[in-house]
Amino acid sequence: MIQSDTLILNRYGRALWNLSEHRVRNDKIDFLYQAERLLSNSIRESSLNWFGYTTRMLVRKDIGKFYYDGNDKPRAKSYFKLAVEDGYQCFISKGSSKAICQFVEICQFLGKFPDIRTYGFKYVKENEKSYLLDALDYLNFGLQQGGPTDYFLAYNMGIILFDLDEIRSAVDWMKRAVSLSNTKSNMALQLACQYMIKRYINEVDEKPNVVYLLKEFVFTMMKGKEKYGKIENVYEFLFKREKKAFMRVIADIFRVPYILDGPRVKLVTECIQTCTPLLTNDVRNSQIFHAYIRAVPELKLMDDIEPQLKERTQSNSVPIGPENNNSAEGFVYDFFVSHVIKILTGS
Repeated sequence: MIQSDTLILNRYGRALWNLSEHRVRNDKIDFLYQAERLLSNSIRESSLNWFGYTTRMLVRKDIGKFYYDGNDKPRAKSYFKLAVEDGYQCFISKGSSKAICQFVEICQFLGKFPDIRTYGFKYVKENEKSYLLDALDYLNFGLQQGGPTDYFLAYNMGIILFDLDEIRSAVDWMKRAVSLSNTKSNMALQLACQYMIKRYINEVDEKPNVVYLLKEFVFTMMKGKEKYGKIENVYEFLFKREKKAFMRVIADIFRVPYILDGPRVKLVTECIQTCTPLLTNDVRNSQIFHAYIRAVPELKLMDDIEPQLKERTQSNSVPIGPENNNSAEGFVYDFFVSHVIKILTGS
């Protein structure tokens, strides 16, 4: 087979894969199988066929997802494994960063199979964890090739590290993805904030001073607001995914108001106003959220107490948020907390 024939088979296989996206279920699998056959013929004739391996990897991933959605998990897993084999060929051929990220996604599927559409360490299967560790190697290779300024590499690095329970590093990489993003999607911001919430909850009861984590959370949200404009969907995402923890973070932010300035108060208020309608069946916490908004004019902000900021930051401990009556050890009386209680009790 001459080179032009290999090129034709690659393009035909790619076209069939693209067309399969718009087909109904039975037609879809037919197109995918035809594409796999053509690409396999092309690869058989020319093993140095990076484009063929990349496309067949995507075809096999979609075949696996087809059987996964049809509840044929064993066959789905077998196709994901075949897709990984093709992905490895792309990797050793020094494929593009985009191909590496697509490869990494399939590694995630196998690392958490059958929980392929969930995220977090609790879904990782111990005997399949090696797929995620391999994915880190592939991403690091991509970073060495293209440098640390590739959004998709940073984004996928954050997701993989989160699945490996490396939350601090996951936060750093997802924040980098936010800064590198030039897309309309703010998914990186959603995940960065979610990871920061999880880190805060993990550390707040164990460390005496984690106010800096609250400041980092508000700062990141503020940067996201500046970058994307409207971020109401970020608030809703956090509320729906991490309701209890998110409410704790909001409560603790309002109880150390000296970390806020005017624009940050506006941001947090917007967040509360967006989430309050989602509390229609939770009267108690809805009242607390309304009380926060009413008490905003009474807050002592960063601009008001700038000379005392360093001293208070060193000595303050963060109190417990809604639905938890155990105060943090060493917590000092705060006017805002007292004021909210008076509003709620009517005293």
